[in-house]
Amino acid sequence: MRWIIAYDISDPRRLQRTARCLAHYAQRVQKSVFLFQGDEQHLVHVLEEAAAQIDPRRDRLQAFPLARRRATHDRGRDANLLPAAAAVVAAPGALWHVDPLLPGGD
Repeated sequence: MRWIIAYDISDPRRLQRTARCLAHYAQRVQKSVFLFQGDEQHLVHVLEEAAAQIDPRRDRLQAFPLARRRATHDRGRDANLLPAAAAVVAAPGALWHVDPLLPGGD
């Protein structure tokens, strides 16, 4: 399954550490957006590792599933690659939540 991983990190040092961590597992598609391919178990591992770099009171780390049978289209600056709802929200020590109504949720 393909996932979009995105973050909003306020501190430049935490931002760089998180980006380097994610770059080991996913392809960067924008400054704070990565494309990850793998199963949910591997995704959770990647998010746990990346979440160790953030401050959950100030930063946000999220993963969104991409539809399995649909092509991705990108047209210019305002192209919207993200689905309507988040599948996983990550913070150190947080319970991982996977929405069963989204593709890939069980």
